[in-house]
Amino acid sequence: MNEQKVKQLKSSRPFALWDIAVLALLAVAVIALLAASVSIKEQGANVRVYVNNEIFKDYDITEDGRFEITDSDGDILMFLVIKDKTAWVENSTCPDHICEMSKISDAPQQIVCLPNNVYIKVLGKSDIDIDIG
Repeated sequence: MNEQKVKQLKSSRPFALWDIAVLALLAVAVIALLAASVSIKEQGANVRVYVNNEIFKDYDITEDGRFEITDSDGDILMFLVIKDKTAWVENSTCPDHICEMSKISDAPQQIVCLPNNVYIKVLGKSDIDIDIG
């Protein structure tokens, strides 16, 4: 390289101070939005249970109880326990029992049991469910 090109490269700035300030402000805004989206939780109103991709039943999260979840043949798959506005699964018939490790209370938290094809989720007060047809 000749000496003039080296001087030109040294004197050129890829970013001006204004560019760096704008990028820093954008980074802070993105981090703030991500933090806000992670921390948004809505207090649960109902617990909805799906078995084989169909709605099995809705339960009020404020009413304590132990409820059987059965398949279409009437065989018990697991028990849904609701206590103190928290729901969890007990005595699942699946081989790995991973679904028994979670407790859910806020929308949109969920418990999934793939071997039994059971999906349990907390619905918030703002969740809208419309059946058409």
